[in-house]
Amino acid sequence: MKKVLIITYYWPPAGGGGVQRITKFCKYLSNHGWEPHVITISQGSYQAVDYSMVNDINGIKVYYTDVKTVGNVVNPRINGSNNEQSIQKSSSKLKNFIRVNFLIPDAKILWYWSALKKAKEVIANEKIDLIYSTSPPYTVQLVAKKLKKLTGLSWIVDFRDPWVENIYYNNVFRFTISKYINRKMEKSVLSDADEVITVGNYLKHLLEKKTSHNVAVIHNGYDHSDFPNGITKSDKFIIGYYGSLNSKQISNGFFELLSNFKHTKPELYRDFELHLAGNHTSESINSIEKYIPTKKIINFGYLSHQKLLVEQCKEQLLIQFIHEQKDNEVIIGSKIYEYFHTGNPILCLGNKQCEAAILIDETQTGVTFHYEELDKIKNYIELMYSSWQDGHLNDGKKNFPEYERKNQVKQLVELFNKVVND
Repeated sequence: MKKVLIITYYWPPAGGGGVQRITKFCKYLSNHGWEPHVITISQGSYQAVDYSMVNDINGIKVYYTDVKTVGNVVNPRINGSNNEQSIQKSSSKLKNFIRVNFLIPDAKILWYWSALKKAKEVIANEKIDLIYSTSPPYTVQLVAKKLKKLTGLSWIVDFRDPWVENIYYNNVFRFTISKYINRKMEKSVLSDADEVITVGNYLKHLLEKKTSHNVAVIHNGYDHSDFPNGITKSDKFIIGYYGSLNSKQISNGFFELLSNFKHTKPELYRDFELHLAGNHTSESINSIEKYIPTKKIINFGYLSHQKLLVEQCKEQLLIQFIHEQKDNEVIIGSKIYEYFHTGNPILCLGNKQCEAAILIDETQTGVTFHYEELDKIKNYIELMYSSWQDGHLNDGKKNFPEYERKNQVKQLVELFNKVVND
């Protein structure tokens, strides 16, 4: 069996879509002749912690490194006074400014040396055949690039998000020198890698403008074995959003539309509940509560992946919000593939040309409207309400083999074999 060294910052018990991607790859790699050896951090700075995926990594060889890193600078939900929230917001802005301008390529750069040291030991002791690194954080790619130079091993890069065009980083002011250094780093990584993988076609095209590589696409996906059996019927018409939520994703028009059903379609207003799960800022929740009374909102907060799927598999209308900002075409959201498998209809709000909208159209699992198309949104919600009343909002799970994790790993293995055999 061949051996691959996988370098990833995010690993269980970290939560989130990026963790699920690499964890599922590792879960199924050994079925195809590859033994994963994982380099990660022992106590990382995570937005969320999720122990529900621990069973997926049983038997996988994991090597933990320890280092003091700059803490999580994502602004968490605060339940204090307005003054406390204002102080927290200002502090978060300052931390983000420091992170993008002085900690290059990201706040995890302090992990570089300990990760590199451990990786060299593993390569020497385990006779590794291939290096695979997945970002963000982009520090991971710098570790892998150095390893390739030191060992001569082939190296595959996985970009889960853009680097230079990352919409979250670009919301913060950056000095010209910071942008320049990041561009140079990204260019060197793309140049030195033997193969480049990413999660969608828009990001593929973006990366191919910067490299001679033919960038491969391996989408995020779903693992059927994670899902509960069947779909749970509900006595409420649930409108559900499952994911992080901040003020930039909030559409006041959408929530005002839901509120207006009280007058335009009272029976729908009576029957509907808004379900939310994920990391939400206080600003976003306050914005929603201006229109929707708290008695009609079920806010679960952050749920483990296992519990999240239980909620998503209740019969409902699923919502996907797309950021209204530059470069949002690349946005997919890892949860969209699990949405597909539930069989629940999807209402996507935002750019109709973004990749999430294209995938929803290709799979015929829902519709996408711009935020301002309120009449169309209203009509679609009413149509879905009628389907719910008739008992046909969801007729069962839908299968999409091309997005099932155990099938996607075959694509990865093909690239592994190609690189080591060339």
